[in-house]
Amino acid sequence: MVGVKTLLIFGVAFIICTDTHYCGRRRYYARRRRCYCDWYWNAWSACSAPCGSTGTQTRTASGCGAPGPQTQACNRFCHNGGTPLPSSCSCPEGFGGTCCELELDIDECSENNGGCQHACVNTEGSYYCDCRTGYRLDGTHNCTDYDECEMNNGGCQQACTNTQGSFSCSCFAEYNINWDNDSVTCNDVNECRLSAWRDCHFCTNTPGSYNCTCRDGHSLVNGKECRDVDLYPYGVEVDSSHQHWPHYHNHNCKEELLPMEGFRFFGRRHFYIYICDNGIVSFDRIRRPHWPVKLTEHQWRSTAVIAPFLARSRPLHSHDVTLHTGTKLFVELYSKDDDNPHTDAILLRARDDGRFARGFYLPDYEPIWAIVVTWANVVPDGSTCPGGDCHIENSRLLKNNFQLVLSTDGTHSFAHFIYPTKKIEWASPDEVLGQTGHPNAVAVAGYNAGQGWWSDYARDMEYSGTMKMKWAWLKYGGI
Repeated sequence: MVGVKTLLIFGVAFIICTDTHYCGRRRYYARRRRCYCDWYWNAWSACSAPCGSTGTQTRTASGCGAPGPQTQACNRFCHNGGTPLPSSCSCPEGFGGTCCELELDIDECSENNGGCQHACVNTEGSYYCDCRTGYRLDGTHNCTDYDECEMNNGGCQQACTNTQGSFSCSCFAEYNINWDNDSVTCNDVNECRLSAWRDCHFCTNTPGSYNCTCRDGHSLVNGKECRDVDLYPYGVEVDSSHQHWPHYHNHNCKEELLPMEGFRFFGRRHFYIYICDNGIVSFDRIRRPHWPVKLTEHQWRSTAVIAPFLARSRPLHSHDVTLHTGTKLFVELYSKDDDNPHTDAILLRARDDGRFARGFYLPDYEPIWAIVVTWANVVPDGSTCPGGDCHIENSRLLKNNFQLVLSTDGTHSFAHFIYPTKKIEWASPDEVLGQTGHPNAVAVAGYNAGQGWWSDYARDMEYSGTMKMKWAWLKYGGI
C-alpha cells in the first residue's frame, strides 16, 4: 500500500500519494481513498547480432507497477541462401558480407580461359570472349580469321593479300610500297635509274612503266636491253637461260659434249669443250686460269684453247658480292635437224660468217652445228681491292660483254670473236682502284692448238696483253 496523506480543505478531504519511490514521477490520483499510477514499455534494444541464429533483443517497462524486462529473437535470417551461424552467415559462391547481402563477382576467365579461344574478358557478374586483331568472333567462344581485304581493299592502294590474322599491302609491277609512311600506298619506280636498265640507250619513265629505245645498229631485247646487232641471239631471244657453275670453287670449267662430228682444230679433232667463266674455252680439261697469260706462252703448248677475252674476273667469289650484279654465261648449241626453232637462223648466220671470213674463201661452207658462248656483264676480280671487297656503286661498275661462236661442217672449222660496240669497259682489275699507269693482269686474247712450239698453231691478237684490249670492239667488232 502506497503511503497516503489526508488533507481537509474547506470541508473536503483530499488524499495525496506520498510514496514517490514506487510511483515515480507519474501524476497520482485518488479513488476510494486509494492511490493509483500508470506504467509503459520502453523501446526494444538493438539486436545482438545483424543476422545468424542467436540474435536477441530486450525491452523494459517504466511507471508504477511496471513488469520486468522482456526478451525476443531477432535478425535470425541470412540473405541469398546463406547458412546461419551464431552471429553471421556462411555464404554460397558468388555472395559475401556478414549476412550474404553482397553479390560477389566470379572471375570466369580464371579457369580454362572461360572456354574462349583467344581472350577472355571478365565483367561484373559475367564475362565475354574477344578475338585478337585480324579475327572476328564466331559464336560466343571461337574466333575466325577476318579478311581485311574484303572491306575497302584493306586500305591498300593497289594489291591486298589476306593472311592468317592479318593482311599485307603490295604493289603492281613497276611500283614500290611506301614503307616509310603508311605501308599501304605505292610509289612509281623510275626504272630508268635502275642498274638493270643500264643497257637501255634512251629510257623514258612513265607511271607504272617505262619506254626504251635504242641507237642504230642495236635491237631492243626484253623491252629494256639494247643489244648490238653483231651479237648472235642469246638468252631470252632464243628461249634459253644462263648457265650455273656448281663446281666453281673446285676451279673447274664447265664441260660440254660436242656433236658426233667434233670440232677440228688444226691437226686434232675434239669432242668436248670446257668453258670457263673468265673468257676462255679449252678443248682439253683444264683448271680455271686465275691470271691472264698470252696464248703463245709455253703453258699452253699442250693445251688447245681459244680465248676471246681472258681476264682476271671472279664474279662468283664471296669477296665480289658488292661487284656481283648478275654476271651470266650463256651456252647454246645448235645442230642441224635438232628441232630447235632457232637453229636454221643461227646456222645460216654461221654459214655467212664462215664464207666471208677474212683471209678465207669457202663459198660452199655449210655448217652442221654451231655453239654460241656469251659472256655477259663480266666484272673485275674484287679480291684486288683492300680487304678483298670493292665498294663501288652499280652505276660506276665496269662490265664486259663478248661472244665466241664455233661452227664446223666436219672438215672446216671457224671461231668468231664478237665484241659489241662499247661493251668492253675494262681490261685490268687495277682499273677499279684507278691504277692505269702500270696495271697488272691485263686481259689477253688469241688461240693455241696445243701442238707444241709450232708458231703456226698459236696466235695472240694484236692488242692482247695491253690496255688497248678495251678497244677490241672498235678494231675488230665481230670477227
